[in-house]
This record gives sequence, C-alpha cells and structure tokens, in this order.
Amino acid sequence: MPLTERQKWILGGTLAAGALAVLIQSSKNPLVKPKPVVWQPQSTPKNRIFLAVRDRSELQPLIPLRPPLLLNFVFRGDTASNKQTGALQRIVGYDIDDDKLVNMVDIESDEPGNKGLLLDYQVTKIPSIVCLRNQIAQSTYVDEQLLNNPESDVDYEKLKKWVESHAIDK
Repeated sequence: MPLTERQKWILGGTLAAGALAVLIQSSKNPLVKPKPVVWQPQSTPKNRIFLAVRDRSELQPLIPLRPPLLLNFVFRGDTASNKQTGALQRIVGYDIDDDKLVNMVDIESDEPGNKGLLLDYQVTKIPSIVCLRNQIAQSTYVDEQLLNNPESDVDYEKLKKWVESHAIDK
C-alpha cells in the first residue's frame, strides 16, 4: 500500500527532526549535557565483595583483578563458616585502614563445581581464607579455635591484622 502525500510529509518531517536532534547533541555544545561517569561509584566501599562462587567458571573472571583477592572457602549453613564470613565481610567492607585495598569472594566448597578449587589452592580445612596476589596463592588463614569449637567467637583482631598485612597500599 503506497503512502499518501500527507504520510510522506509526516515521515520526512520526522526524519528531518531526528537528524537535527542528533546533529545538535553530537556538537561541541549540546543542549543536554551528559552526566559524567565516575568510577568507582562513591556510594560503594573502596574494596569489593563479590557474590559467592558456586562453580569454578565463576571464579575465572575474578582472578586477574587487581591484587589481592581473598578466597573465603566456606560450607553453606555451617556455623563456623557463617561467623568467619561475617567478620571478613565487615573487615573488608568497613574496618580496614583507608589506605589499604583488598577484594574478597566466598567459595561455596560444598558445591560439586568447586571441589577442584580445594585441590588447586590446597585447602584442607573449612572455613579457610586463601590470599591470591598476582594469581598465586600467597598465604592461608585458618582459625583453629573456631574449627575446634564452632560456637566460639572469631578472633577478630587476628583476622583483621592478617587481612591488613596482605592488602596493598593505595
């Protein structure tokens, strides 16, 4: 069905107005200035806490990130794992010195896709934290008191010192 004369004029006017809008916005002095993108968003903490890893393939994009990366090996629902994870997230997110940088991710060790990670990073006790720097395991943190008695509290100051000793300066 061919266009009527009126439809042709409407289509032509719409295309001309669109082209004019694109020309004005792409000029050096656009009418509506875009808001600048700020990275890293100021509303987030400076350190990153990533979502839990349930399969080895989910960890691969995180390993090359700026060092260090703390791998928190846990069992879901385990009392000791929950206590250590809560303390570690509080340290990484809020309590670490302002001039220190570190990232963390939970590795759900009871998932079938993560069994190989336990072997790769030589984790023999859960919960454990492995510090990766330049994609190489540098150190492992295990709270033996928490392992022996899951109802005890995390040695918060010891864990904080360990995290700060492995964090990099800004």
